[in-house]
Amino acid sequence: MRIFNLMFLFLLSWNMYAQPSTAAPTPTRGGADVVSMFSNAYTNVAVDTWRTDWSVAVLEDIQIEGNDTKKYSNLDFVGVETVTKQIDITAMNHFHIDMWTPNMTTFRVKLVDFGADAAFGGGDDTEHEVIFDNVVANQWNSLDIPLTQFANLMGKQHIAQLIFSGLPAGGGTVYVDNVFFFNGVIQLPSPTTAAPTPTRNAADVVSIYSNAYTNVAVDTWRTDWSAAVLEDIQIEGNDTKKYSNLDFVGIETVTKQIDITAMNHFHIDMWTPNMTTFRVKLVDFGADAAFGGGDDTEHEVIFDNVVANRWNSLDIPLTQFANLMGKQHIAQIIFSGLPAGGGTVYIDNVFFFNGVIQLPSPTTAAPTPTRNAADVVSMYSNAYTNVAVDTWRTDWSSAVLEDIQIEGNDTKKYSNLDFVGVETVTKQIDVTAMNHFHVDMWTPNVTTFRVKMVDFGADAAFGGGDDTEHEVVFENVKAGQWNSLDIPLIQFVNLANKKNIAQLIFSCLPVGAGIVYIDNVYFFNDVVPATSPQTAAPTPTRNAANVISLYSNAYTNVAVDTWRTDWSSAVLEDIQIEGNDTKKYSNLDFVGVETVTKQIDVTAMNHFHVDMWTPNMTTFRVKLVDFGNDAVFGGGDDTEHEVIFENVPAGQWNSLDIPLTQFEKLANKKNIAQLIFSGLPVAAGTVYIDNVYFFDKTSNVINIDNQNQILVFPNPSAAGNNLNVNTEFETFEVFNISGQKIVFGNQNSFKSLNLNSGMYIIKFKVTETTASTVKLVVK
Repeated sequence: MRIFNLMFLFLLSWNMYAQPSTAAPTPTRGGADVVSMFSNAYTNVAVDTWRTDWSVAVLEDIQIEGNDTKKYSNLDFVGVETVTKQIDITAMNHFHIDMWTPNMTTFRVKLVDFGADAAFGGGDDTEHEVIFDNVVANQWNSLDIPLTQFANLMGKQHIAQLIFSGLPAGGGTVYVDNVFFFNGVIQLPSPTTAAPTPTRNAADVVSIYSNAYTNVAVDTWRTDWSAAVLEDIQIEGNDTKKYSNLDFVGIETVTKQIDITAMNHFHIDMWTPNMTTFRVKLVDFGADAAFGGGDDTEHEVIFDNVVANRWNSLDIPLTQFANLMGKQHIAQIIFSGLPAGGGTVYIDNVFFFNGVIQLPSPTTAAPTPTRNAADVVSMYSNAYTNVAVDTWRTDWSSAVLEDIQIEGNDTKKYSNLDFVGVETVTKQIDVTAMNHFHVDMWTPNVTTFRVKMVDFGADAAFGGGDDTEHEVVFENVKAGQWNSLDIPLIQFVNLANKKNIAQLIFSCLPVGAGIVYIDNVYFFNDVVPATSPQTAAPTPTRNAANVISLYSNAYTNVAVDTWRTDWSSAVLEDIQIEGNDTKKYSNLDFVGVETVTKQIDVTAMNHFHVDMWTPNMTTFRVKLVDFGNDAVFGGGDDTEHEVIFENVPAGQWNSLDIPLTQFEKLANKKNIAQLIFSGLPVAAGTVYIDNVYFFDKTSNVINIDNQNQILVFPNPSAAGNNLNVNTEFETFEVFNISGQKIVFGNQNSFKSLNLNSGMYIIKFKVTETTASTVKLVVK
């Protein structure tokens, strides 16, 4: 057990995330303009809880540089409630929060208003969630969210819930401070330097707005149907358009529509302090040059990862405007983005051009695979012998293929990529012995990359009725580096067969303009860890006299009402492993075990033990609940505490001996009525349980040698018989099997002890420093 504890501590320290070393910035807004929920800088309103019981997260109240801070770990979602005193924020116009995370890529904030009836589910509840996809890790993010962004939050007089969530689901860690509403104006930063001066030859440019070129005529830079505020400003003497409160804005050249058939790109320089998504739409009015004449076409290109507080120079191939069928009558340009109605963007150098964009290419080869060739079926790699491939570009593909070398390593380069088919129809591939697909890909400009597999089925023919296929999508491939993708074949969910792989299809965004370098395309069989234990849990060796067992073949167990309450979220199976009774929980979110009928008194115990084995759980939690002196749920004296194990090793039995002192908030221990197991991944965990018991560890270390060990006789004894001992002692205590102390006395009263049929634990105090425990059976 000591070895396991050391290993656990090592794993815990090894996986520890960074944490903030400085406190969140101190707010400076006047208290009169603030309704604060949590901040040392203001007087806070009453909050019922910062972690509702329906939350999936762990909450710790900590201090950073003396500043109170909330830390949420293992976060999927957490509810904060102000149901008792709901908050009226009608006089406020923003919500503020400071958040710091070491690992979250998405952070969400939801507000819920209970409506005029001030009750949940009364029919007038409204809510809205705002999503931040680009929070910066390892620094404080100060988020000032206009309440207008909570578009579906119709009421603001009865704010009753605030919900934080994010990605990775169930694995996020976030530190939170300065949670408040305020009424005020946000001073957003603005550019101090002008946009870069374009250097393209004017003969290759049709300019709409730039000091560097002669511009075509524009009817308006803000149509009357726009939702934005326009200002014409100068930055370092350079003309610039500033749009604020932007939802969308229309720019029109209806009077003199633009012919861009000789151009192949659209360029714009944009700078934003707060926009996370920026969209550009082009509209062509068609041959009739009139809006709505039936031949209008349009297309919108979306940028989800614009960088704030710097100039973004966007060169967009016109091929990306895939649905823009005509290019002789460009009449409208529309900018829009997120946050809707709250964006600020500075615009310069808006023009079309004809030219070639020199994109970077890889200077180093893809990593050399190291997997054993016996475990690989390779389609393309210098590291293995490859199977026969009919073609790396089918005639129905939309891409250009080049066979190149990088550092002497063969590589496929696809450009102008929309989609490309790779076929092995002649010799279809059987990958039933494989469990993963691998590809190395490098791109200078692709934002989404897709891999599709097609199996032609038992008839080995296309379209024979038994073809199956599935596509896996990668949304955030990293540009300018090799991405090594190992895809479990189980992710190809709809690929029902794997004996006749005939097609592999790569596709991407931007449509028709992607450039991708491909290497090391192969299937492989990875070592799969055991999904179930092959050996039983270790047999406990503790003296039964020191144990109160709930579940173990090694001891007599107390009565348990149920090992899966009806409010549980898990599947229970009673199984045997090597003849040993074991509980198996699958699809586990949480499961309740109850001893309500005969509640357990563990005041004489000091540890809780459980043996658990899991193939996939990263977090395992144990909660104890005591119903208090009234012995009923919700009577006002219930107490509980949960102990969390973050990095339990998979594929082995973990013997957890938990000191009861770790259940800090478990104020009472005489009426244990519930035991709750939970963990991560949420609703997907599998765990095998055995040897669930409380024990007294100190009782195992006593200062009596075997020759002087107290003996009780007769043992077993008949009810009503007098009992004898073999030596003198000071006092004794008798406990029933539920752990309740039923008799206390000294040596003079022991002989007259009268016990009913059952099993008992007798603890003898021999001297101030020695003790002995005996198990007694009365028939």
